[in-house]
Amino acid sequence: MLYINRAQWGSTMPVGGNPMGQVNETYIHHFNSGISSPTTVAESMQRARSAQQYHASLGWGDIGYSWLVDDLGNILEGRGWGRTGAHTYGFNSKGYGICWIGD
Repeated sequence: MLYINRAQWGSTMPVGGNPMGQVNETYIHHFNSGISSPTTVAESMQRARSAQQYHASLGWGDIGYSWLVDDLGNILEGRGWGRTGAHTYGFNSKGYGICWIGD
């Protein structure tokens, strides 16, 4: 199991979101319907880069999740600690968003 920071997975943008206050909730998402889980760290990192590009195209300015987790047990840093996400409309400032890279 690895913790993979933004630089390691190839983030191409500065960290998004605003400073966050007290967090009372956590939201769990799955990456996409019908997508198979990555089988290598390299594939997980590619999925994080793809998600970042897609989320930026929606005007979110960065990947929307706080962290991403793959089936291999790796944790990829998204916006990380202390930053609002773009994962749960209307609740982004209340909790962190964790995305499972799979379905």
